[in-house]
Amino acid sequence: MSNTPVRQPKSSPKALFSSIQYRPDPACELIRPINLGVAMEIASGSIWIVGLALRHSVNADLLEGLSQLSRELIEARAEVIHSEISAALDAARHPGDVLRVLARDNSWAFHVTVPKAVATNIKAKTSATDIEKAAKEYIFKAYAKEFPPVRIKKTAPENQRPSARRGHIIPTGVPAQTPPAWMTPPIFWRVPFAA
Repeated sequence: MSNTPVRQPKSSPKALFSSIQYRPDPACELIRPINLGVAMEIASGSIWIVGLALRHSVNADLLEGLSQLSRELIEARAEVIHSEISAALDAARHPGDVLRVLARDNSWAFHVTVPKAVATNIKAKTSATDIEKAAKEYIFKAYAKEFPPVRIKKTAPENQRPSARRGHIIPTGVPAQTPPAWMTPPIFWRVPFAA
């Protein structure tokens, strides 16, 4: 990371989010991208945090038809994105720069969307620990919003109890892909501000 300090933000804190996708053929909009995760930034007071939450695994059916290189890139997604974030951290000078650099530099197969701002309820004098907790909460919400879970089709009437299969209870209407269950634990970086 660069040793050049940056200025503190003067506006109310906002969280910025970008989704991360793998696009097998970016030139063809008919091929659905593979959603890989979200990146975020929050700055408040003297604290600037960058976060990342990635999909834990990619279903085999999504990998069908992809080249060997594409499969290897998707399998190494954590290392690829960490490397890209490290480069963006070195280039960042102000809050929001990390996601802007990621979006600018990753518009092809690994695609990072232009950051979207979301208002937060974080106070300017919040501690670093509280901001990290809030960042974790916001990243889970952003992940669920960007990649809504697929719901199981209801097969039983509304008034029937959940079915049991092999000792597991499977309630009807519950998301099949609840984000925390299929996400890697979020990772956060603190970026230093100038005093």
